[in-house]
Amino acid sequence: MIVSMRSRSFIVENLETEIAVGERIAGDCARLMNSQPKLIFVPSGLPKRMKDYIAESFSSSDLIEVEDGEGMKSMDGLAGILSSLASHRVDRNDTIGYAGGGTIGDTVGFAASIFKRGIDFVALPTTFLAQIDSAIGGKNGINFQAYKNMIGTFHLPSKIISDVFFLSGMSEIMLRSGLGELIKYFILEPEKFAPFLSSGNVMQTVRSNLETLVFLCSEVKMEYVSRDFRDRLGIRMMLNMGHTVAHALESSSGFSMSHGDSVYWGMLIEAKLVQMMGTDSSDVILNLKRFLTVFKQSRDALQSNIDSLAKYMDNDKKVAGGQVRIPFPLPGKRANVIRMDVGWIGKMLDSNFLDDLLD
Repeated sequence: MIVSMRSRSFIVENLETEIAVGERIAGDCARLMNSQPKLIFVPSGLPKRMKDYIAESFSSSDLIEVEDGEGMKSMDGLAGILSSLASHRVDRNDTIGYAGGGTIGDTVGFAASIFKRGIDFVALPTTFLAQIDSAIGGKNGINFQAYKNMIGTFHLPSKIISDVFFLSGMSEIMLRSGLGELIKYFILEPEKFAPFLSSGNVMQTVRSNLETLVFLCSEVKMEYVSRDFRDRLGIRMMLNMGHTVAHALESSSGFSMSHGDSVYWGMLIEAKLVQMMGTDSSDVILNLKRFLTVFKQSRDALQSNIDSLAKYMDNDKKVAGGQVRIPFPLPGKRANVIRMDVGWIGKMLDSNFLDDLLD
């Protein structure tokens, strides 16, 4: 029996990428493929029930266990994936896959993009954050010299299978890690997400509407991506709202701050900086502040790292001539970028900045 799923295909640079969302859909998706992935990389720490489910769904694929974590997004981690592809004699007509979160997805996607000048890959994101953001859009890469995503490529998966079975029993920490990105979509497209995030217990509402929210986030992100895949027109850059500060937070904290917390605080800090530059961001700040209680646990970590953010921001890919481009939504504009001097940001982000912001 074929289970119910929602799916949508997008054509980007004459290539098709399909997103399928539903519960226990992996087996049906595998059967509908012309050929299953030759290899599927899975984190060694993935729960056994999930590994068994993947092995049963993709019975023709070999599962390769790898050590996951931020350390995987490195030259050594990349080399390990490439060595596996070579030793298993993967050729240019083969497809590979991965199951897991953003770190394994970024690394395997990067490996797929450069192995034999590019092979197809399939994504089976197993975390909330990966299903609504990191698995979507074809940005792959690794960290380099303590800086986030310094080396990477654009290479879309041919298929993304967001099976919400993987999210059953999700911890509050994992949910909050994805909530930062979900709030970003709410700020960018308020009318689409307001029914879920405007009132009530946000965490409970998200849990009760996982399949709908995963599909909605996937559609919104791919709509931005399909208009500006190579990130050259300013449209796709809007998906990086808050990420300039967020990546600096992750780096300055030694990656101890989660991506979701970093993105949330990054959006709030950037909105305040935009306000200080003379652009009215009061509505965005007000909408973001309604989620302060959800992210209060990471405020101390933010305070202890705020003084060093400008140093890490200076190495951001969006910096040129000492200025960083901050994407910020304005009513009626699909793309909007505000340029800020990194030196000025460093002077603004002092010990009083947060007190003024959260007053």
